[in-house]
Amino acid sequence: MIISHAGMPAPGKPTRAMVETLDIFPTICDLVGIGSPSVLNDQTFVPILEEPNAEGYATFAYKRGAQTIRTETHRLIVHKSGELELYDHKTSEGETKKQLPYSNN
Repeated sequence: MIISHAGMPAPGKPTRAMVETLDIFPTICDLVGIGSPSVLNDQTFVPILEEPNAEGYATFAYKRGAQTIRTETHRLIVHKSGELELYDHKTSEGETKKQLPYSNN
């Protein structure tokens, strides 16, 4: 994702911080100065735009009967069938080698 804003202190500097797509709306609200509606259950990532070395946060996703949580170092996928997959992103294998193949079946 690429975001450009006139007030960015480090334009063009990449970040490795994780954010969620649903946080785009409150971020845009903050950037244009209107504030995020209080009914939203998400957060702005303006602090990461201001300091690209800042830490991101754990992200969640739901897709095709699976739920996933991703942190800076790991990803856990819980399938509808009960199968779990855990990947360690600190290793060179990344998501090519499961750390925890498990099934409730």
